[in-house]
Amino acid sequence: MSYTPPVTDKPIGSTEAALTHTEIGRLLKAAEAAVSAKDWPAASALLTSVLGYEPDHAEAKARLQFVHTHATRRPSRVHGGPHKEIEIGRGVVIGLGLFVVVGAAAALALGIWAGS
Repeated sequence: MSYTPPVTDKPIGSTEAALTHTEIGRLLKAAEAAVSAKDWPAASALLTSVLGYEPDHAEAKARLQFVHTHATRRPSRVHGGPHKEIEIGRGVVIGLGLFVVVGAAAALALGIWAGS
């Protein structure tokens, strides 16, 4: 993330403006690290802090929208993905097939199937 200095009524050389600039830069850097780690709550809190210093910070607003979009997504791995049901169904069919084959073999071995 790059930082664009805010438009402020404070003189550029003022201590308060310099501290704000430094703090916003630090918060943006920390927010980017949180985004990279997919720590959405931390990224959201850090970007919201940036907006507390500068409510019209375009980059912080855009990244916050990105964070909220990704924070509400459910990764497909968590609930098994689109093909998990097929895998489960295949396992059930194979299991039932083995049960029938083993059952038929046992019945033949015991002579139940042939009626003897």
